[in-house]
Amino acid sequence: MGIIDFKEIKNDLESWELFAQEFLSEKFELIDPPSIGPDGGKDLIVKDKVSDFLWLVSCKHFAHRNSSNSVNRSDETDITDRVKAKKCNGFLSFYSASISSPLLTKLNELVDSKSIDEFDLFNSARIERELINSSAGRILFQRHFPKSWEKYCILIRNTTLSNFIPKKDPQFLYCENCSKELVEHSEDAKIIFIQNKTSNVVEEIAISCNECEEEHLKFLNYGQADYNYYFYEVNDLKMPTYYHLQMNNFMKDIWSGNRKYTNHTFDKFNFVMLAMGQLVYRKTTEDELQRTFDLLKEFNKIE
Repeated sequence: MGIIDFKEIKNDLESWELFAQEFLSEKFELIDPPSIGPDGGKDLIVKDKVSDFLWLVSCKHFAHRNSSNSVNRSDETDITDRVKAKKCNGFLSFYSASISSPLLTKLNELVDSKSIDEFDLFNSARIERELINSSAGRILFQRHFPKSWEKYCILIRNTTLSNFIPKKDPQFLYCENCSKELVEHSEDAKIIFIQNKTSNVVEEIAISCNECEEEHLKFLNYGQADYNYYFYEVNDLKMPTYYHLQMNNFMKDIWSGNRKYTNHTFDKFNFVMLAMGQLVYRKTTEDELQRTFDLLKEFNKIE
């Protein structure tokens, strides 16, 4: 099942045809507005902006069908006559559903017999792919499918973050002593830091519920005179301003050398902040999302 729910577009041909015009306008010029075809569908004529090739576009919005929503051979009648009557070169199917094998075979046969020059298919899977994979497409995605867009943003955010966070469960923090989940129970959680006073090195970071705090300190041998102990309340880290303040402090510490981290504690702090970030980050705008992708690609963080 795809990400986009095409039922978000109303169950009428006019709404689907208007979406088709917007979607196709990136590559095609609208020549003739839609008219009702003999099969009850809507046809419009578009011209390829590069080659001037004329396409008859058949718009069918079957996503709301109760049974199989595939477009069947019987749903597309008189294809050759329709193409010739409009003086077009090819037939373009624009469907909110999949295409049946018999109809696909029929269209291939029409091309092979030179009854039509070409055919092209925009089914639900291809439309979704193109909406996701271009900035212009994502604008249409957000406008016409707002509920699906919200789900997509959550999916992308969590998937992107999971590239940095161990695969066990990227959305949660657990107490390292009793395994209690600490994001949902954030009022009962701490991130504990043990720092060497002499070297200013943070030698250990522990993720703990309040009940296990003493056990963690015993295990970490805290209490020796040459160590400092401090902590962040997980509940506080859920507040955006405080979260970003601590991230800034972390970067200042590294830059100034006032506080140092081992490879282990550096990675662990990043793990905590990335996991918490899934609760802190607000809804990202389209431009910000694209910019994030570009930056991540530039630094080889995602493929």
